[in-house]
Amino acid sequence: MFLNNLDYQVMIGQRAFDLIQQSDEENRRRAEEMAREEMAGYLRPRYDVERIFARRGEQRNMQIVMFLCDITLYHLASWLPQKMGYEIREIRYRRAIEWLQGVQSGKNPCLRGGGVPYD
Repeated sequence: MFLNNLDYQVMIGQRAFDLIQQSDEENRRRAEEMAREEMAGYLRPRYDVERIFARRGEQRNMQIVMFLCDITLYHLASWLPQKMGYEIREIRYRRAIEWLQGVQSGKNPCLRGGGVPYD
């Protein structure tokens, strides 16, 4: 998988992470797949998303990792009863989507190599 548990540790504590995924790794996996497809929809017109998401470890673009975690956590938070912790997730989600819209439109040449993610 593109993301791992360590990626989330800079964004959310372990207890909160267990709670938000409702102690079910399958919930996290489904949310990650949804988030990945959502992100891919923005990136696909300009970038090879299969190549981006095939990277592992330090080869990954850390901005992609961060925003993919944000989008995943947003989806997980939206599934919780009373949407606990939803506010911060929504703020970070909106930030991720704004960034993706900028990448999609060509206004954010923020991927490596002048906009080419992995050459």
